[in-house]
Amino acid sequence: FKKVSGFSSIWGLPKIQANALKAGSVIVLKNNSNRNIEVPSFHAFGIRTEEGYGQVVFEEYLEKEFNNVKHTSEEVSCPSDLSFYAELIEFVLLKHLKRRLKDEALNKVPEKFKVPNAFIGKMVSFIQKSDNFNELNNKINKLKDRASKHLEKIAEFLYIKDKKVNKTQFEKNVEQKLVLRKSDILKKAKIFEGFYRSALYLLYKDYALTFLNALRLINR
Repeated sequence: FKKVSGFSSIWGLPKIQANALKAGSVIVLKNNSNRNIEVPSFHAFGIRTEEGYGQVVFEEYLEKEFNNVKHTSEEVSCPSDLSFYAELIEFVLLKHLKRRLKDEALNKVPEKFKVPNAFIGKMVSFIQKSDNFNELNNKINKLKDRASKHLEKIAEFLYIKDKKVNKTQFEKNVEQKLVLRKSDILKKAKIFEGFYRSALYLLYKDYALTFLNALRLINR
């Protein structure tokens, strides 16, 4: 780490000091699972990103390449206060949640299932044009009898009951998929255990659209 400070010409005062990773720092993470990890191309984390800080580049290496990396024998202990990395940790956890929910959606798509593409398109439009569960439920509730029958066929897959998304059931599913939920890392980073709730509709949106688009492909 290095100390980052500076001087504010507007206020005529020194800027607050903060810890930062030195430029060129490399962190190696190994994927021990059998799952492919979606690697973001670029992202900026932390504060003062408008000044160029927080720029992180992700590179993906195969096992053979990983083994060629010279590892240090120095053991790194986990700091007691991870609040500085809270934004990064939340970003990674939400990425992981989205990936797991998309996998679930794809696994739920039946091989032989017929629903009119026009209805699927209508549901996709409902979800995309809604900003929250209430808006989506209002649209679903206005479906006519014929469309309602189509909805009944896929309601279970979309956590829908009585023409409403069962938000509680979906949230429980998300909570079960959350890695580190029983870890002390969230506490060390001062991250609220239910931090994902503010993004719950976006998570549902990704899940539902993945399912519907996959279903549309099967119908072709």
